[in-house]
Amino acid sequence: MRRRINLSAATLLLPVILLAAGLVVHQWQAYAAAEAATRAFEQFRATLQAMEKVSAERGPTNGALGADAKAAVAARSRMMSARAESDRRIANLLAQLDPHECNDCAAARESVETARARLASARKEVDAVVDLPKERRDQLAISNAVRQMIDVIPWFGSSVISSASAVVRGDPDSVNCLGIARLSADLREQAGQLGSGFTTALSVNRPLTSAELLALERTRGRIDALRELIGARVGNHPALITHAFENMNTQYFGTGTAYLSGIQEAAMRPGGAGVSPAELAASYVPTMAAITDYRDEVLSLAESDVLDHRDKARLLLGVAVLAAMLLTGALLAASSVFRRRFVQPFVEATTVIKEIAEGKFTTPVPQASNRDEILGLFSAIAVLKANSIAKLSLERERDVLIRDLEIMADTDSLTRMLNRRAFLRKAHIALREARIDGATPALIMFDIDHFKEINDTYGHAAGDHALQVLAKACRELCRPADIFARIGGEEFALFTYVNDVCSAVEIANRLRRRIAGTAVNADGLDITMTASFGVAVPSDPSNRTTVDELLKRADRFLYRAKRAGRNRVESELDALAD
Repeated sequence: MRRRINLSAATLLLPVILLAAGLVVHQWQAYAAAEAATRAFEQFRATLQAMEKVSAERGPTNGALGADAKAAVAARSRMMSARAESDRRIANLLAQLDPHECNDCAAARESVETARARLASARKEVDAVVDLPKERRDQLAISNAVRQMIDVIPWFGSSVISSASAVVRGDPDSVNCLGIARLSADLREQAGQLGSGFTTALSVNRPLTSAELLALERTRGRIDALRELIGARVGNHPALITHAFENMNTQYFGTGTAYLSGIQEAAMRPGGAGVSPAELAASYVPTMAAITDYRDEVLSLAESDVLDHRDKARLLLGVAVLAAMLLTGALLAASSVFRRRFVQPFVEATTVIKEIAEGKFTTPVPQASNRDEILGLFSAIAVLKANSIAKLSLERERDVLIRDLEIMADTDSLTRMLNRRAFLRKAHIALREARIDGATPALIMFDIDHFKEINDTYGHAAGDHALQVLAKACRELCRPADIFARIGGEEFALFTYVNDVCSAVEIANRLRRRIAGTAVNADGLDITMTASFGVAVPSDPSNRTTVDELLKRADRFLYRAKRAGRNRVESELDALAD
């Protein structure tokens, strides 16, 4: 009987001990996630700083590209100093992503290594141009050098996304500050690209071309969109409307943009603006420091939040461990007291009764004890249940936040389509699968004809609405396996599988007819649009063509369609016919 009673007591104690252990494990996991979030935050900040320094390197680089013999030595010195700072920041980021310190950073590290390699290649292109006398520097070579420097930045995206996701998993409340910091970093990059857009014209003292003016307007549009996104997030959190925020609006959006507008107006004259890239950088780049200052201030707020969250998680873990130890000790003590004061007398009484029944009267009758000592455990179980419910709720909120962050990173905010980065990633995967399955891939690229006239005539709101209507109309013609994205201002791309190039041309023509037949209402008027298409399929029978090569060829055919009168499709078939 004593064994059965002890077994019953152990059976009652075991669930409570397991629940206490579960609480400790849950709090340990929460603390581990919060600790990981602090490390991921340092990676996030290091990535943004590396992006900024690589972006800032373009300022002295542009100055060196446009410097004459007299200013060449000073310009090169400034460029080399900027390079050293970029290299230092990238080295610091790679140290943060060291596989011995970070088990989940392999993809991010590979992406950063690619960025460093592309930066080295871009610098070689820059040096090849800078080493030439100014009068022998080719405009196309200058433009290519600037473009290669700009193309380095997107390769930091994988590190930004992975580190931000890790921070949010550990501290969901940090998502807003992280988003604003990322948007501020993107704003700094677009501001730098806006200044770089003048480099070629200023280097050779010529007016801006229509293509350069269009590119400048597109960049301004992206800057305006980023400013609105930052304003929307800041508006919901008054604590983020700081002096640095106001200074950014005054310095960059006031002084900086006004200066560039003046340079653009001067650069449209026949003799050019009469300003060197170095002079432009000296006046314009300091205004962008206000953007970086605000980014750093937001990062400081996020860091405080992440560290506070970690400290609270550590405290709760300590409380959970102490509570579990106290609860277990109390239960063991209560079990011992219960066994000694209630079970033992009952066993002794049973023994005495049995002996009396057997006729043994010499055994003394134990003294009775009338103490009621019952411990209540239901409050501890209620605490464990409440904590489990809270854990499930937090996990659901975390999953929603992570999913929203991933969708935001891959989605064009205006059309809700894939953006260029997501298109390239998915198209690379699809092209690799096409090689395995033997399917014929095709890349269709198109651009709305005279889109700037819609913005100029009806306003940017009408232009944005037109893009949304067009994207919806084209999506209706796409198959589930197609990859359709907005890759630029009014540029779209479709990656699909076809039987041959004729099938791809037919798909492009269906899209072209759908666009031409779609009307957009603006101020009570119906606007119609047309688009020019370029179609590219792999020219290599073994299908070794890359997505970048398909994009370049499709872009070449697109602009051939533009030159041929617009609202048409150009492809390999037209090239062969010529």
